[in-house]
Amino acid sequence: MHRPIAGNAVSALGELDQALAQVIGRITDALERVTSAQDATDEGAEALRSALDGTNALEAHELLGTLGSINDNLIRAYQAGRRVLDTVTAYRQNLEVREAVDSTPPSVAHPSATKSQGIQAAARDPQWARNRLAELPKREHDGPTHGTFIDTDGTRTPLVSGTDQESHTAAVMLINSEHFPDMPSPNGSPAAASHVETKAAQRMRDSGQTFGVVVVNNSVCGGDYGCRSAVQAILPQGACLVVWSPNATSPITLNGKAKP
Repeated sequence: MHRPIAGNAVSALGELDQALAQVIGRITDALERVTSAQDATDEGAEALRSALDGTNALEAHELLGTLGSINDNLIRAYQAGRRVLDTVTAYRQNLEVREAVDSTPPSVAHPSATKSQGIQAAARDPQWARNRLAELPKREHDGPTHGTFIDTDGTRTPLVSGTDQESHTAAVMLINSEHFPDMPSPNGSPAAASHVETKAAQRMRDSGQTFGVVVVNNSVCGGDYGCRSAVQAILPQGACLVVWSPNATSPITLNGKAKP
């Protein structure tokens, strides 16, 4: 008599999980727009400073002050949005554990004991990958790549391509790596450092993880300077990152080449 109730509970948890995935996607999109607005405000302020160079007009300085206030508000909005995103993501991760517990027969080991093995098995499952890909926003033409990095604990971290502290760290790693080709220009920076796959690899290296999965809403770039080469140059030997991209029937497995 209790089985239907448990089944209904698991189904309800699954529906809530999907709803939370949509919320996470929308918050991520909103944060991206806030970042774009910050960039536009900074560029506008810089252009205005150049245009008003040498003038002491009160109105000009008031306008610059207004742009500064707008930028401050955007920063606060981003920080608030990031806190909400982290809270929702953490709640969703706890929800997934509850769903696994509720659906596990008593004779089976508690999911927390086999979670790492479960993630590694799921990483090879096309249906699991399609479900994760469906949670990502659809990539617009020439827009940033969105992805989700899943570590061995099942923790999901949304990632977006572009320059940030993580990409700067990855760029330094690649420039100094014996497994990544020298840049054509002495002052050049590897474009692949800003890719989602490379950021996932950098997270793995920084945290000492040897296995991870990343799903991305874009194709995986190859070539000597592509993210396949970048991931292998960043990950230490013995570490591996499984990558799923849209319409793929099997994942790409990238094994580390760097010295531990």
